[in-house]
Amino acid sequence: WEDGGPRSKESLIAKKEMEDMYCKFTHQEDSQAMRSYFKLRESILHRYFPASIGVDDFMARVEVALCKFGFTANNSIAVLNLCRDEICNPLKHKVGAVFGAPFNI
Repeated sequence: WEDGGPRSKESLIAKKEMEDMYCKFTHQEDSQAMRSYFKLRESILHRYFPASIGVDDFMARVEVALCKFGFTANNSIAVLNLCRDEICNPLKHKVGAVFGAPFNI
């Protein structure tokens, strides 16, 4: 790593594998490269978190479950407890799309 990160044999092998995958993806047509990249990401995610679901699926399940109890965007305030890190923004925006601007605690 150029930033002075780990230099173990395993980290160097992992870095080489990632560089090889990146090169493979960048030499494909753009739309095909994106599909390949996301398919790879999804397979890695499911290897370590086999029961994981996407944010859209999660929000659909939340909306259906809460609707059964009468909760809607018209009578509810969404409350989230999210890190301010930008990786949480997609979930925050999806909640906002369904229930209006969420209150973050």
